[in-house]
Amino acid sequence: MSDSRPKLWPLNRPRWVREVEPERYTSPDFLAKEHDRLFRRAWLIAGREDQIPRPGDYFIWEELNHSVIILRDDRGRVHGFHNTCSHRGSTLLSGSGRIRHIQCPYHSWSYRLDGTLQHIPKPEGGPQISHDVLGLKPVQCQTLGGFVWINLDTEAPGLFEDQPELIADWAPYRFEEMEPIQQTRIPISCNWKAMVENVTDFYHVPAVHSRTISQHAPEGPDFTQLGDHIRQRLDIGSYGWRDKFDRACSRGGPYSEKQLSALHKYLIFPNTVINALPYHLTVMQFLP
Repeated sequence: MSDSRPKLWPLNRPRWVREVEPERYTSPDFLAKEHDRLFRRAWLIAGREDQIPRPGDYFIWEELNHSVIILRDDRGRVHGFHNTCSHRGSTLLSGSGRIRHIQCPYHSWSYRLDGTLQHIPKPEGGPQISHDVLGLKPVQCQTLGGFVWINLDTEAPGLFEDQPELIADWAPYRFEEMEPIQQTRIPISCNWKAMVENVTDFYHVPAVHSRTISQHAPEGPDFTQLGDHIRQRLDIGSYGWRDKFDRACSRGGPYSEKQLSALHKYLIFPNTVINALPYHLTVMQFLP
């Protein structure tokens, strides 16, 4: 007997059409895999450099069940360290502030600002300890565009080292010169991937933003693959005084005509979205 029930998908559907299993958005086990295979191996924005302008300034990044110390040492270099003492794993610091050295609150082991072990109180009677090998456990840490980027995988490639085009794209904007005017943390009851999809999806704009964005962006964006990352470029129509206003407000440069006339949206794999205009920068990072 043949099955006359309608099928959800035709058997001859194009190869590029595929179903996405709902479990990828609802399964705790799948989320745990994302933690391990995506977030622990990706470059993430921990904060801005201007949060730690002076030697000894620090702040704590706490996400993804990790706690990381971000600090500037005596030579002006920015470091990332796991926020645990090498002795018994005690938490070392909280919040933000300025310190001369890092001291464990449990047994008073102390560390220099470059993470090396500085002092062990009352070492008599214990085993001989090499100060060279018991420093703080480092986290890969680099600065770019005024941001501090970290990677929890010590063997991961350097930040965008295989994507010079991406770094060159950002250079005219001089992100490091921009001053933040607002930082907001918004808890949303949905899977993190749904938010990444929403902010990179132009398909919904004519329906949801018909009286705003859609009025000035009659055509959809073009996409450029940059390794694991994507540049989405959206032309903004020339309306009224816009050209004169944009050029008057633009700083940095030199810009291409596209950089002056189009919004450049960068999806930095897996969870960071950067919207860039010569006079505006928005950074969104979606964490589970």
